Amino acid sequence: RRLLARIHRYTLASLRREIEPVSSADYIRFLFSWQGLDTGVPAGTVDPAKPSGPEGVEAVLSRLEGFEAPCAAWESEILPARLARYEPAWLDLQSLSGDMIWGRARPGMQPQGVEGRKPGPVKATPIAFLGRERLGIWLSVADVDGREANDPEGPAAIRVLEHLRRRGACFWRDILWDTGLTATEAREAIAELVSLGWLTSDGFRGLRSLLAGSDKSPGLERSGRWSLLRNAAEEAAQAEPARRIGAEAARRNGVAAKGIRPEGAEAIARVLLRRYGVVFRKLADRENLAPPWRDLVRALRLMEARGEIRGGRFVEGVYGEQYALPEAVVSLRQLRKREKHGALISLSAADPANLQGILTPGPRVPATRTNRVLFRDGEPVAVLEGGALRELPGHTLDTAMTLRLQAAS
Repeated sequence: RRLLARIHRYTLASLRREIEPVSSADYIRFLFSWQGLDTGVPAGTVDPAKPSGPEGVEAVLSRLEGFEAPCAAWESEILPARLARYEPAWLDLQSLSGDMIWGRARPGMQPQGVEGRKPGPVKATPIAFLGRERLGIWLSVADVDGREANDPEGPAAIRVLEHLRRRGACFWRDILWDTGLTATEAREAIAELVSLGWLTSDGFRGLRSLLAGSDKSPGLERSGRWSLLRNAAEEAAQAEPARRIGAEAARRNGVAAKGIRPEGAEAIARVLLRRYGVVFRKLADRENLAPPWRDLVRALRLMEARGEIRGGRFVEGVYGEQYALPEAVVSLRQLRKREKHGALISLSAADPANLQGILTPGPRVPATRTNRVLFRDGEPVAVLEGGALRELPGHTLDTAMTLRLQAAS
């Protein structure tokens, strides 16, 4: 047994030595290609290499599962950048299928406000798309610090919340009839509960209607059923045994120190590998819904030992352990041989592929929908922040760069 273990260690070490790391800029070039952002087609033209239709939306959401972004950025920036053509109905269809659930996974805080302002989702409210089969895992990670979604303050929101707890998922008209609220009161109640992380719906049309701010509510009437994203009472009952026992006892019972089980950490590790191709601590730390790195790295080590992924040094200038999918290793090798042609890519600062300030020097640009970062051959060269255009150190803006940023904003 010891001899076989030694042979296994030597095999893994030999495989790791075969890998030659790429620069941060080359990894970002790889990531653009990996996520379907750069296929070599000029900007502004239809790209036949990119997916389209409901199946394309499904593939993109599967790769971006669990990533938090401003709700307004999904349909205006993130999805259109990865699809040859985007139609809102495709996202509605994907949500109605039940495979993906949208919502604010990390509990929101009650807005402190501006006097007279109604609580509810705004365009910057962070939401994520979560696979139904992994919903419990994502929510357990999101609530790992023990913070539960705040109870609503509005009487109408409290009434709607209690009604959904009692009756389960309900259509818009059922909520109106059973609670006795007016359409405006029910709309504001649902908006408040969505912003706090309590509610989701079968389709995306309901959230689209809330963001539009229309009082006529046509989207709400056709939004499918509204339901609880999380049930605080059930979650507390399930989490209580893990809270009572110590960390060591929790590990003996198959529960990680922070409340996520090993199989849960492995499931999220697989999602991150699909998203980035290569996973290391810097990338995991930027994920708001990822478990602690110590839980992820245990799962990644086990996956490498089983021969499912590769470990090694894939990206220069990154400390700590790195793991990659085998097909990502092949793509990195091919990219190293590809010549650079000065390709310009403009991304929203909220885009999952924006690693400016994470793998590149300098501060990060706030991840809002309207802020943008311009990359040339994987290097950030300019940013558009708060409506002001500025070049990054070591780069000079030319006319093409300026036009590219302004056209995309």
